[in-house]
Amino acid sequence: MKRRGTYGPAFLLLTAVGSLSCGGSPSSSVGSGGAVGGGGLGGTSVAGGNAVGSAGAGGSSIVTGGTNNARGDVAAGGSTAVAGGAPSPPVTGYHRVFLQDFTTMASLQVNPWDLGTGIWIAHTPSAKDWFTFIDPVDSYNPFGIGDGQLTIRVAKRGYGDPNNWFSGYSGGLLCSMDGSGNGFAQQYGYFEVSMWCPGGPNTWPAFWLLDRPSLVTPNTAGAEIDIVEEYGNWGTPPNNLQPENYMATWHRWANGNGSDDGQGSPVSTPGLTAGYHRFGVDIEPDTIVWYYDRAEVWRAPSYAEAKRPMFLLLNLALGGGTYNNAAGDDYDWNLTPNPSDLKVAYVAVWASPNSPNY
Repeated sequence: MKRRGTYGPAFLLLTAVGSLSCGGSPSSSVGSGGAVGGGGLGGTSVAGGNAVGSAGAGGSSIVTGGTNNARGDVAAGGSTAVAGGAPSPPVTGYHRVFLQDFTTMASLQVNPWDLGTGIWIAHTPSAKDWFTFIDPVDSYNPFGIGDGQLTIRVAKRGYGDPNNWFSGYSGGLLCSMDGSGNGFAQQYGYFEVSMWCPGGPNTWPAFWLLDRPSLVTPNTAGAEIDIVEEYGNWGTPPNNLQPENYMATWHRWANGNGSDDGQGSPVSTPGLTAGYHRFGVDIEPDTIVWYYDRAEVWRAPSYAEAKRPMFLLLNLALGGGTYNNAAGDDYDWNLTPNPSDLKVAYVAVWASPNSPNY
């Protein structure tokens, strides 16, 4: 895989297990929005409502959203709403410690780098963005709230791509922790997103986790758990537009402490890009289990770095999948639908009996 940076959800698999298929769509119940108290051990929890209000110093607050306009930012006006909201607990006895229910929100605060009083920042906290993720400024905004959902948009804005690595395309990322280690992280429990993947050529939506200790302590081995990485390009060119698949992956990044390690599973999911689906992972002391629409799709043994407080990242980028230009050695960004939207209903986290904040 070709990546222009050094940090991001990764398709670097030292071991790949067999392909899985799954299905099912259990019912969900509507819940209230907001981030609910209780942080993981060593982390700081975010508490309160739906992050409505003005941004902190140097920040930016975004309001109502919808579809597209000439600039490619998300603005008022109309896509189809999703019914639903936050679900019931995935396992009897788990209790919710974090919720962003975008189906109930009227606005969303996203700050560029420092969390302040908000819940999200717009970049990777170690400043190692691998794609052109832009701040939610007034003229160019990759985030929108409206029609009962959050929209994260990739568009050819002619803004945020100064080296033209992506032919002028830029997108959006949300992260629940800033570079100082402020924000939400959870040790053990169930992490879930309900989202609708775009599925177009070159699109690369992901919901993933990183551990807090390796962020705040340099040269510490770290964990990455990719709950879902969906690629618009999948398979062997030229017939590689097969978006009904995604990767579930774990990584141990050595950062100078031994060797990198990782394993992943391709998951075949017919109908993946036809509507909303739930992607989840349950991290426990002995086992990590991945879920699609609350059905188990893969499991792996837990490891030391994954037993730490983990923070949340949610993004829409380009790349990640197999190359699709005529020569088969790069991406043809001109094939990317402009704009391309990732739609999100909610992000939620539950503590398990193994969690310090249970």
